Amino acid sequence: MAGHTQQPSERGNPSPAPSPSPVPGPVPGASERVALKKEIGLLSACTIIIGNIIGSGIFISPKGVLEHSGSVGLALFVWVLGGGVTVLGSLCYAELGVAIPKSGGDYAYVTEIFGGLAGFLLLWSAFLIMYPTSLAVISMTFSNYVLQPVFPNCIPPATASRVLSMACLSKRPPWAAVPRSAACLAPPCPEREDRGVRFPFGSGVLAFQLLEGMPFSGHLGWTWPWSSVKGPGLSAHPPLPSTVLLTWVNSSSVRWATRIQDMFTGGKLLALSLIIGMGLLQIFQGHFEELRPSNAFAFWMTPSVGHLALAFLQGSFAFSGWNFLNYVTEEMVDARKNLPRAIFISIPLVTFVYTFTNIAYFTAMSPQELLSSNAVAVTFGEKLLGYFSWAMPVSVALSTFGGINGYLFTYSRLCFSGAREGHLPSLLAMIHVRHCTPIPALLVCCGATAIIMLVGDTYTLINYVSFINYLCYGITILGLLLLRWRRPALHRPIKVNLLIPVAYLVFWAFLLVFSFISEPMVCGVGVIIILTGVPIFFLGVFWRSKPKCVHRLTESMTRWGQELCFVVYPQDAPEEEEKSPCPPSLLAATDKPLKPQ
Repeated sequence: MAGHTQQPSERGNPSPAPSPSPVPGPVPGASERVALKKEIGLLSACTIIIGNIIGSGIFISPKGVLEHSGSVGLALFVWVLGGGVTVLGSLCYAELGVAIPKSGGDYAYVTEIFGGLAGFLLLWSAFLIMYPTSLAVISMTFSNYVLQPVFPNCIPPATASRVLSMACLSKRPPWAAVPRSAACLAPPCPEREDRGVRFPFGSGVLAFQLLEGMPFSGHLGWTWPWSSVKGPGLSAHPPLPSTVLLTWVNSSSVRWATRIQDMFTGGKLLALSLIIGMGLLQIFQGHFEELRPSNAFAFWMTPSVGHLALAFLQGSFAFSGWNFLNYVTEEMVDARKNLPRAIFISIPLVTFVYTFTNIAYFTAMSPQELLSSNAVAVTFGEKLLGYFSWAMPVSVALSTFGGINGYLFTYSRLCFSGAREGHLPSLLAMIHVRHCTPIPALLVCCGATAIIMLVGDTYTLINYVSFINYLCYGITILGLLLLRWRRPALHRPIKVNLLIPVAYLVFWAFLLVFSFISEPMVCGVGVIIILTGVPIFFLGVFWRSKPKCVHRLTESMTRWGQELCFVVYPQDAPEEEEKSPCPPSLLAATDKPLKPQ
């Protein structure tokens, strides 16, 4: 193959395990360089940001924001403020993204500026809680809205929602699996007819069809021991959540993944445009009683500063994802130009859409109705769309499905970057020899999400995720100031005014302090989750003299994973080889990341 093999960095791991042997046998497409491809243009970059931000948050966070705000007017102010703070943070990330053009986002920047331990703790919290929990919440929101037309007069059963959340990751489209499913265990709804399809929603029947997985073939082929077992509702495909549609798409092609992101981002903008359009029509017809100043600022409770901090944390969950484009910088076409352009286009657009969507909600619902609704958009559609109210849950489902794809895309790149730095198993730093996609990282991400989904109620983790998110954002932007001081001569195509990161950090400190005061348990658990990574770092990364048996076990498992997934380390471009004075065999050892001076 052309180009040398780019193995994981030895940063933070002075005595790494021996690298596994190459996959034996001929490699298809050996004449081509095996590396991540630059296939993300400006449009796809914008859809990655918009698609990751607009997911489930705008459909579940309005309730939490309103509950802690105490009035409609203050709730709308929280949404506008959230967009403004997001703009400040995104400007800081734009400078970091072009100054340190590496995939990995916050993790890559914190590792470069603060060192291996700080970067590992951020990676640990993101890998363990932030990303899988967010993915689980979005998947559960998807399933609830898909099942809403099937259970029009009751809350969809938890078992059915969880099963469909996993099935939204199966090769067969999840909406096609709903009519074939046997539904759930002991649902509260009786058997009924719906559009000519019989739904036997009876007690004790499990929706196995929703769990139908994807049969892998070729070099990513697994032989399932139960593949020959058949029974009522069981297929020959493995009923496991780890074999999923979007994982398969992201494993097969970056182009497919970005095309799906483009399509579903357009769909979710159309869905929100429908809500905004109906809201504007209501305003033109004079139905805006809740928005009049006398009603909008009529407080049913006096919010404390702690309540406002919690309201902002709830709203920040809807804005999470604004930094995700920085995770795929190495796959962008002309990242130094397109990264800031995508940020400047996407963040103001999302803020506008979020604010007017909430305004539209209040043209059709009173605050009490919104607080009592389990599906805000569905309630909105039932009030204004009449017979066509079914279109609202379908539109929301499409929106959240695109969010799942975006989170999975960036989550896998975070794992890839962490493995390349030596902070995660080296197998996760490998890509498929034909598709040039990080298949091991994608499979691990999917599995972690499934585990979080099965553990319990993921919605209780939203506050933990929001707190950890903001803690990581603040530390990263603090690193921007530190990098300015340590390396003033570093080339920065974008250099923001110092007032921008300072203003963000002031607000960040305010939010964290009052969050600790109002919810010490939530914040304390968040800190504990982060600190659990300290012993893992010293045992797994920093420990210099691991026993040889550990190295042998690691090497054999890595080799087995290579043969299973047909992956190798990515290669550098041939022109980089020609410019380098070092022989290819030494480049992996000498290619050190940027260190602050």
